[in-house]
Amino acid sequence: MSSQPRNVVVFSCLVLLVLLAGGAYGTWNHSQDQDQDSEDAVIMRNMMRSKLMYSQNIVEGLSLGRFDLIEAATDEIIRIGEAHNWIPDTEPELTKIRDEMGLVATRLKAAAEKRNLEGAAVRYFELTLKCIDCHQALRKTDF
Repeated sequence: MSSQPRNVVVFSCLVLLVLLAGGAYGTWNHSQDQDQDSEDAVIMRNMMRSKLMYSQNIVEGLSLGRFDLIEAATDEIIRIGEAHNWIPDTEPELTKIRDEMGLVATRLKAAAEKRNLEGAAVRYFELTLKCIDCHQALRKTDF
């Protein structure tokens, strides 16, 4: 397979992932609008908006081959995940997913540090799947 068709496939997959992530965020954000007075909901919405912005930066970095963008955005996603201990002990499924997301994000950063575009794209796909898993789990809880 020549480099150009592979790049087209990788780029097409990335565009699909962005659309899926945006749809998952929109679904989550809409359901959270009902609870605008909750301080926890405001914090979570802001955290998700930040993660979405950094996720878009990763797509930009993957599309342009800018590993510095991928690394910086991944660092921020990891930082947000670690800084906001917003999952209560009563939600082990969410805790597990959060921990898995951290591992995948760390692997994404490692791929970017090695300048491995395909590896970074695969790890980004895995990270996006973890985002979807988390949002599905969130919809099942009263949290």
